[in-house]
Amino acid sequence: GRHWPLRRWRFEAGGFSAAWEALPDWRDVDALRHSDAGTYTTTIQLDVPQPGARYILDLGLVQGSAKVVVNGVDVGRASLPPFALDVSRALVPGENRVTIELLAPLRNVFVGRGLSGDPLYSHMTDFATQLVAAGLMGPVTLHETAGAGSEPGAGAAQPRTSEH
Repeated sequence: GRHWPLRRWRFEAGGFSAAWEALPDWRDVDALRHSDAGTYTTTIQLDVPQPGARYILDLGLVQGSAKVVVNGVDVGRASLPPFALDVSRALVPGENRVTIELLAPLRNVFVGRGLSGDPLYSHMTDFATQLVAAGLMGPVTLHETAGAGSEPGAGAAQPRTSEH
């Protein structure tokens, strides 16, 4: 089947926001090193979804837990490999908004609390140089798989990603 990469992301976490094509590890972004959560948003255009096809959103690698919402429909949470969800029921012809709410691994959050002086987490400062990978690593791809009885190429969709 066909597939389309999702590349242009708006990201927000607390007071931090960014526009990303390449998805970074939160350890490499000072403002995110000890963040507990962040939200990624992008859009994809589907002119005409193929009748009978299923659409699987493959998140690639997720360091944490990802809740996926498409056009306001909660399509599920991806916390273990494979980080992929069927988003067919949520897609519409035209613009589709994809939102991924990521919860980061708690180690980094607890280290941050310890470094900020919280006595309950003071023991976590020992791990300040041992943070774990965090964030949506990707690559994020929408895959189309033919449904039973559908003809290849029928009602061909022409997705395009755009930044909003």
